[in-house]
Amino acid sequence: MRITVNNQEVVLFHGATVRDALNRLFVKNGISRDIMAYVVVYDKWGHEIDLDAPLGPDAAITYEISKQQ
Repeated sequence: MRITVNNQEVVLFHGATVRDALNRLFVKNGISRDIMAYVVVYDKWGHEIDLDAPLGPDAAITYEISKQQ
């Protein structure tokens, strides 16, 4: 299935989670997955969602990096 993460298309398997989408995007763009501990993710309506949330076809999510503590 195809989803959008921060306006970038990501192809995932059916049943994938937000974590799977971010992992795929980070690897594709050469970003360290260590940053996952500081990520805040939102659905297309602006609601914060969990990294373990399931994704459906044509989902659109955005992520931001929170302040490192």
